[in-house]
Amino acid sequence: IPGVESQGLATIIPLALLGREEMKMRTETDSRDRPGRWVMVNRVSPEWFRTVRIPLLAGRDFTADDRPESPRVVIVNETLAKQHWPDSDPIGQRLTMTFSPNDEEPAREVIGLVADTIPFRGASEVPPLIYVLHRQQSTQQRASLEGRRTVMSFIVRTSGDPLALGDAVRAQVGK
Repeated sequence: IPGVESQGLATIIPLALLGREEMKMRTETDSRDRPGRWVMVNRVSPEWFRTVRIPLLAGRDFTADDRPESPRVVIVNETLAKQHWPDSDPIGQRLTMTFSPNDEEPAREVIGLVADTIPFRGASEVPPLIYVLHRQQSTQQRASLEGRRTVMSFIVRTSGDPLALGDAVRAQVGK
């Protein structure tokens, strides 16, 4: 669509009122005897960070090469990196997430580090946040969400008046 610079999908849109999802995570250095720590998770599409202008500080963004059958990858925010790897580079670290009790998925590699943002309206501080590529959502995560309504929001960055593109964007999404 002429005038669209970029677009993306996400379960959490910065400063919105909905889309909060949390799960437990564990790093490779965490004791297996210790329960995982709660973190916020945002399922996003490639181009999400560019569209909402969240700076990539290190590593890389998700790409078309990160497919469901590819090695699982994540991007983390500064708060999570400082909490879990205070003296190390987070890029290349591995973590696991638990979507339901006693159901830990295979490890994912951290490929990117992004700047902190307030994830939803009313948040008083930036929580540790993991960004998961929506198309690499695990079977465990899909099962844990079964029966629950999951909403992904579509956001568009335009070079002109966004209201002028509303009908064209709605028509394209509806195809």
